[in-house]
Amino acid sequence: MTLRRPLVIASGVVQELPEGDSLPVDTQSGLSSSYLFCDDVIFAGTTPPWHELKNQSDGGTGTGHTVTTGNNTYVEMDRYATHPLGTTLIPAGNWDFVLYAKSSSRNALMQVKADVYRVNSSGAIVGAVLGSAESTIIDSPSPVGYPAACYIGEQTGWALTDRIGIVVSGRRVSNTGTLTWYHDAANGWASSVATPLVLLHNQMAGLNDGDYKHLTATQYTPVAAIAALAVTDSNLIVGNGTTWVAESGATARTSLGLGSAATMTGPSGTIVGTTDSQTLTNKTLTDPTIIGAIAEDVYTITDGAAFEIDPGNGSIQLITLTGNRTPKGTNFAAGESVTLMVLDGTGYTLTWTDSTFGTSGVTWVGGSAPTLDTTKYTVIELWKVGTKVYGALVGAA
Repeated sequence: MTLRRPLVIASGVVQELPEGDSLPVDTQSGLSSSYLFCDDVIFAGTTPPWHELKNQSDGGTGTGHTVTTGNNTYVEMDRYATHPLGTTLIPAGNWDFVLYAKSSSRNALMQVKADVYRVNSSGAIVGAVLGSAESTIIDSPSPVGYPAACYIGEQTGWALTDRIGIVVSGRRVSNTGTLTWYHDAANGWASSVATPLVLLHNQMAGLNDGDYKHLTATQYTPVAAIAALAVTDSNLIVGNGTTWVAESGATARTSLGLGSAATMTGPSGTIVGTTDSQTLTNKTLTDPTIIGAIAEDVYTITDGAAFEIDPGNGSIQLITLTGNRTPKGTNFAAGESVTLMVLDGTGYTLTWTDSTFGTSGVTWVGGSAPTLDTTKYTVIELWKVGTKVYGALVGAA
């Protein structure tokens, strides 16, 4: 069955009109569905057959049905059913009937009654009568609409294919006479019922009293799929490419692209924003674009007989000599470089043959180590390629 339902706000609550219903709506008292009794057969195979309880906007025709029963004994005259309601809940409310009937004379006193039932998709009555609406005494030889009403409490657990069924019965109160029941809209004798046949929904933000929205078949299908899912703790609603399904655990995590692990270890350290400062340690930057100046670390080496030139201390390093020295490059890694500024005011010498710079020490551009300036900084560039540290004199500054 294809369902196309209008959702309407009434008294601040979203409600769903049953099939075929139309507006306007009394937003203060809630929605009401008006139906006419007519002769169109719905379940031809049942005995007696069910006729159609048709939406009022569709009209309805019928002929009179008579009964000549004994005193105070109701006899069924006809039965009617709606189309499938497409809801699992019938809200509590009043059912207001207008039952057209006549008696054979003023002295023939009659009554007509409408019993409301739940009817399944096969036309069988499910459970006991939900409510009964009985007319006042009928004593008019012309068709008259007699009001009748009953209250029906909230009904839950219905199938979407269930219908409302109404069985109309008549009885004779006097000893003689004939009762005739009418549902002939063409002659103005249209027996009808106004019901609260609406499905209550949660409130929807953004809709005001009187607003409504139709759900197309395409829209209704995924909504129905979600409504049918088990409400189980830890379930997630996930699309599988065709419909919505409930998943949990590793299955849900895999569907969401999170991997199958139940827990994941997050990175350590402090989380910083995009405009915050952060010190990066042991990070690899691939083809970075640097905007603005790069501030290099400037480090002053403590003088010693075999002082270390460690790139980890900074890319610019200074030393003031107090004697002849044999420096080391123990911590040089391939690709690292240091600009070394040596201050020698006496004429000391540096011997660059330590094996930490590679076999035979530093390999110098030009073939020999530079002579230190005695009045200025001697600027030397050192860098490592593979297992070898290379050096070049930049000049005196």
